[in-house]
Amino acid sequence: MKEALDFAQCLTKLMEKHQLTLGRLSALVGSRADVKQMMGGKASYIKQKRLYEKLEESHIFDSDDYEQLALSMEISRVGMERYRFQQAIAEILSGEHPGADHEMIINGNKTLRERMTPLFQAEKIEILCFNSCFHSLFHALAPLFADAQRDISMRHFIQPGGRISASAEYVAAVMPVLFDERYLSYYWPQTPGSKIPCIGGNQLLIRAVIKNKTREFVLIFTDEQTAYELPRASSCQMYSFISKVLQEVQAQPVAIKEPSPYKVDYASLCMTFLSHELNRATYYFGFDTCFQQTPTEIAMAAFRDKGLLSCAETSYIINSTLSLHEQRYQNQYRKKKPTYCILSRAGCEHFLKTGKASDHFVGFRPFTPEERKVIFGNMLEAARQNRHFTPLLLKCTDCTYRYNLVCYEKLGISINARDTDYDISKGYRSVFLMLPELTKQYIAFYLNDLVPTQCYSRSQSLEFLEEIYLDFLNENQLQN
Repeated sequence: MKEALDFAQCLTKLMEKHQLTLGRLSALVGSRADVKQMMGGKASYIKQKRLYEKLEESHIFDSDDYEQLALSMEISRVGMERYRFQQAIAEILSGEHPGADHEMIINGNKTLRERMTPLFQAEKIEILCFNSCFHSLFHALAPLFADAQRDISMRHFIQPGGRISASAEYVAAVMPVLFDERYLSYYWPQTPGSKIPCIGGNQLLIRAVIKNKTREFVLIFTDEQTAYELPRASSCQMYSFISKVLQEVQAQPVAIKEPSPYKVDYASLCMTFLSHELNRATYYFGFDTCFQQTPTEIAMAAFRDKGLLSCAETSYIINSTLSLHEQRYQNQYRKKKPTYCILSRAGCEHFLKTGKASDHFVGFRPFTPEERKVIFGNMLEAARQNRHFTPLLLKCTDCTYRYNLVCYEKLGISINARDTDYDISKGYRSVFLMLPELTKQYIAFYLNDLVPTQCYSRSQSLEFLEEIYLDFLNENQLQN
């Protein structure tokens, strides 16, 4: 995996690797002043690119070195914090976490995974975590959460701080347990009288009951791979002590994850989604149409025809969700707030071919070609009629991501698996994160990075979407 280095850092490292002096490198590229400027981090992107091209011509470095240097040049162009934010968002969307390859080592000789082994025999596990947003930590904890019946709970307290990338990196690190309701996370809001959290650092405290005996583990982390364990932690009863401190601090932490509805059913889900969307700017990153873009009469017909439930149960669900779905549908296309929807060509074509979107509800049959015509056609018409509704097409034709993200202005971010069918009986889980810094930073990233660089313009997107739609109509003889 390539390191996150700026151009000056990378050049210095490569000179050390190949034992190049400033004089020799200057002779190769023709300018001592330019090289000194590069190493001081003061050169422009254009000058960096010229030096890179001269270095390529010299063949003095390995191919991997040139790849690292090219990456470092891009990092210098966008800025380190902005680059790290982009990488964290890419990890969240893809569900792939390169940083998880590292093992956390305790006291220099044992891996954290090995140290967790006794906990698999525990009758009960309680975890307190402060900051510690390391991939290696959460991949070691994930197996404990894999058993849905295990009596385990975790409270995680973070202080995002001033770095742009911090909040996104927190989410990327905790993804292995984020959707589990037994994992709860909190942040301490910044206040004039309290600039630092009451308990800081990178700490993990575990209290477990193993064979009717209470045992404690206390770990301090210094980086992604290094941890130190407190000897004889059980005798110190640190878990109880820290828990008492948390109860008595004046500045109470704020929940990051929105609690699940008390009554988890389809109507509750619809109400939750509507409360997030209603008359609020939204920024959707998905790959095909959203379920709320389905006209109510089409949704009802698809639900009735599927026949998943009894007639009585079907009528009850329709009656309890009919008005909610209609409000979501109207709000999607008619509200006078910015509504962005990033789509992919492959996603749109798949929906038009199969009648199933990536978030197709388990209780609905696939939409018929005639219904697809209406659903997709209404989206295009809404874009023509309402300047606030903006569907955009990704330039990348083979992008594959595991999760969809929807950001709601001044509220939070929803993360859902792309292949979900909203089947609550199978343990469907969505997560809604109410972390103000992340919400604000993601909107800036969406508008300043995703929209202008990874998507076609609004007019181009509509033109391409119209072509996709017309091809579908012609193939299915639905022109009229």
